[in-house]
Amino acid sequence: MELSKKELEIFEKINLYERHSNISNQYRFEDKLKDYSNDKTIEIVKELGYSAKYRKKEKFFQIIETIDGIKFYFHFSLEYGMVEVIIFWEYENNKDLSGGGLLSVVCKLIEIAKNEEKEGYIKDACFRNYEDLKNILREYFLIYEDLKTEVLKVDWDEEDDVKDSE
Repeated sequence: MELSKKELEIFEKINLYERHSNISNQYRFEDKLKDYSNDKTIEIVKELGYSAKYRKKEKFFQIIETIDGIKFYFHFSLEYGMVEVIIFWEYENNKDLSGGGLLSVVCKLIEIAKNEEKEGYIKDACFRNYEDLKNILREYFLIYEDLKTEVLKVDWDEEDDVKDSE
């Protein structure tokens, strides 16, 4: 699996790697809030301007938006007091024009694409309380907004960068 040129350009424009790494480094706590409330989490998401649903079977929170024929997804789980974030998009008329994924994996793929691979993955941010959680989500929502802006600017009709289906 590798990033397309367009994906890499988008991630570099929004400074995804550094922003995700900074959030991870800023929110490294030993004492984590492990027993969180789904209702309180949905309330925090709403305060931040989004509408999320909790997917009980899959154990994650989900936000889906469609803009100009592109579906944007922001999913996150809060297992063990850590925030694991997945941001991706898919073009409704052509599933090959999709991108994103689990941020730790996307960042690893950025390292590989830039020939700067480090050992391991960027760790998930940790939260001790709901204030930490709100701050972490606020930062990831800023990344999400920048991602949507950049994805919408791309000319997806150019044929030279469609992902291989391998």
